[in-house]
Amino acid sequence: MKFTLLAVLCLGASVFPLFGQATTGKIEGSVTDSMQLALTETTVSLTNTQTNATRQDVTDEMGRYHFDALDAGSYRLKFQRAGFS
Repeated sequence: MKFTLLAVLCLGASVFPLFGQATTGKIEGSVTDSMQLALTETTVSLTNTQTNATRQDVTDEMGRYHFDALDAGSYRLKFQRAGFS
């Protein structure tokens, strides 16, 4: 009985680390000007350099952007906003 209980507890404890294994990642950040003011409505383009797949986001009222569920790889970020070059 003790062995069975111990085996069940060990098996149960070994399953939990599997939930921590992620196969995707995320990129997030914020866009500010030279005075550290948030730049809202900035278009952020993220391009996978291997596949050329592109995703876009627009910064929120705090200048934040995020891209979730990204496959491992190299990415290029591009920022566009009227009045900035």
